[in-house]
Amino acid sequence: MKYELAGFVADLSGNEAHFIQVDPVVLIEGTLFAARGLGWTREELVALTEGQLQYIYRFSSRRHIEPGDSVWLVGAHFYNDLSRALNDSKEVVEIGRWKVLPQGYRWSTGAPDEFRAKSNSLSSQLERNLRQALAREGAQGAASCIVRVYEVLESEHDRERFVNLGTFYHDAQDKYSLELLEAEAIASGAFLSRWLFRRAVKKNRREIAEFVSIRAESQRLEAALDQAGVYSLALHKVLASRSLFDVRESVKFVGDPNLFAVDDFNLVRIGAAHSDARMRSIPAPAIRNRGESDGVRAIVNGH
Repeated sequence: MKYELAGFVADLSGNEAHFIQVDPVVLIEGTLFAARGLGWTREELVALTEGQLQYIYRFSSRRHIEPGDSVWLVGAHFYNDLSRALNDSKEVVEIGRWKVLPQGYRWSTGAPDEFRAKSNSLSSQLERNLRQALAREGAQGAASCIVRVYEVLESEHDRERFVNLGTFYHDAQDKYSLELLEAEAIASGAFLSRWLFRRAVKKNRREIAEFVSIRAESQRLEAALDQAGVYSLALHKVLASRSLFDVRESVKFVGDPNLFAVDDFNLVRIGAAHSDARMRSIPAPAIRNRGESDGVRAIVNGH
């Protein structure tokens, strides 16, 4: 049986800042049918009456649709904010190629499971960028744009979403939004109490502060290396990525706060760096270059 997509059931007004999936309107042998819920089958299609046609959006042309597929809509405001929040990510480029309705909505079709996967992927990227923005600028600047997209996305990671939004509202001193979010987090079951929610937000803020500290120390290290006339490619790549998460994973303190392990094998000691600092190899059995070497490089001032 041939299924043609003729439109969808949705009110476009008020969804400009959202990414949603809606029920399709399917044309079969000249008759219009509406799907009853997501993941529809032929038996779940309902023929539309003349009076119901006013509640659907009709496309000017037809295209094939697979049974069970929904229509995905991206509002113009959502797309603009997403483009700023994720720049030229694969998802932004892909959505930019979707067909555009006169009302500014971009649209495509796909299975409900694929929609959830897309939403989760966007949410994960936005979460990462939000934490980095909070670490760089607090609740000002890029963070507010990211939050506008992040807070309306459906995501399987509700707990993390509540904590990250709570961190933003706390830093923005938006007490009203924070209290509403807190109530929503408890009502959803993500948190059992206000105390647990606030403790999680506090922990998140502490971790972000730690990222800031590590990045500052990493920049200090790079400056000291540069002053010493030594170029560390591993550290440079970490810093060039501008990713606090990469810095956290790749640059580790080893005992002494002035002793760093870069990429798990380059060990660098920085005191008062001097231009005559020399490089030499020292044994470090606990820090290996993933099987390539038992030694590490070090800068030892004055030795």
